[in-house]
Amino acid sequence: MGFDYKSLVEETGVDTVLAKTMIEFKAPSRFDEILEIYVRVSTIGNTSLTFDFEIWVEGEERLVSRASSLYVCIDPKTLRPVPAPDKLRALINRFEGRG
Repeated sequence: MGFDYKSLVEETGVDTVLAKTMIEFKAPSRFDEILEIYVRVSTIGNTSLTFDFEIWVEGEERLVSRASSLYVCIDPKTLRPVPAPDKLRALINRFEGRG
């Protein structure tokens, strides 16, 4: 999306923590297969971001798994939830084609 995560944390004073992950396994994959992982931010809440993932075997129509992860924005000093930074919202919305 055009930014370095460490720089974003330093600039905004906001970090994230993983709060929840759900995964659904759809098909097996083998050790030597190359996997393509597609990621998007489906939801931006007040203090949270939801990332959706799909994992496919490269060159095949075989979906290996779908997952969803919820990240909460926090103040790294207090570890308390804080609003998602406007800069991060703007970067995500531009990347996702939402504005």
